[in-house]
Amino acid sequence: MPASRGQQDAPVLSKRSETGSLPQQTQQKPANHGERRALLESGAVTLAFAIGAILWGFLSESRVIIFDGVYTALGLLLTALSMRVSRVVAHGPTDRYPFGRSALMPMAIVVQGAALAGVLAYAAVDAVLVILDGGTPINTGNIVAYGVVAALVSLAIAWRIRRVAPRSDLAKAEVMHWHSGAVLSAVIAIGALAGLVAIQLDYTNVVDYVDPSLVLLSCIVLIPVPWRMISGSLAELLEAKAPRDVVAAIDAAVAQVSADRELTVTHVRATKLGPRLYVDVDATVRPGTWDVSDVDDYREELTAALLSLGFDVWAGIEVTTRTPAEGK
Repeated sequence: MPASRGQQDAPVLSKRSETGSLPQQTQQKPANHGERRALLESGAVTLAFAIGAILWGFLSESRVIIFDGVYTALGLLLTALSMRVSRVVAHGPTDRYPFGRSALMPMAIVVQGAALAGVLAYAAVDAVLVILDGGTPINTGNIVAYGVVAALVSLAIAWRIRRVAPRSDLAKAEVMHWHSGAVLSAVIAIGALAGLVAIQLDYTNVVDYVDPSLVLLSCIVLIPVPWRMISGSLAELLEAKAPRDVVAAIDAAVAQVSADRELTVTHVRATKLGPRLYVDVDATVRPGTWDVSDVDDYREELTAALLSLGFDVWAGIEVTTRTPAEGK
């Protein structure tokens, strides 16, 4: 029978057998101060960026700049959602949710990805309609300037968020949003620059199509962003295997803790749910060589070895004297 999981707000007091043990989680929750700080900074910059972009777009009568501002404004709403989720998850287990609400993090990222996909779909349809209607005149030089400024700001804030909260999934979603914004701005600048070249080459008949074409191209470029957010978070909710770098660190920790011990590790399972990392280790030992204290020591050492990953570790070990071929 697999080992069951303990609760996060108190040490595990349930009775353990010599053939297995309840998973033990870290007694101290990972600090989320950096995560909240990153989200607050991202929200402040997003608000200023969105207002500036929308005003710039209206004054220059550029649909693509307005689209970029609206895309950024949506990011502000998503940042607010992330901050709310971060606070809820930080409260830990409750009577109604004895295992906490870590699943809210990947759920929030799914919502963010779906919202971004909806905005991209709407903008793409609008761009196609404008192209079919004959395009719209623009100031291409103004768009080039906006694209360069916006791309630099987006890269700077993405770097800042990654530095403040390197392990937070919510912060990573913010970084993805800012990176996608930088790509979008770069596409806008390059496309508008191509429009300037067209003017110099006397291809003035194509200039009116630059603005909606840039919107459509931007939507195509950004499609992978919501796809990665949705697919990755859904996999996490379905308890998929933990990311490769995390699995590699777990394998190294298990090998380290298992060294010089009379046991054979037969299976290691790991999955991540928001800030929480579940690790289960199955092992066999020779009869009479291990008791409950050995199981406790192994579990505690493994948990300590995984603390550097920055997750709330729930580690469990099931020890048996039977080989896999004999069954359990």
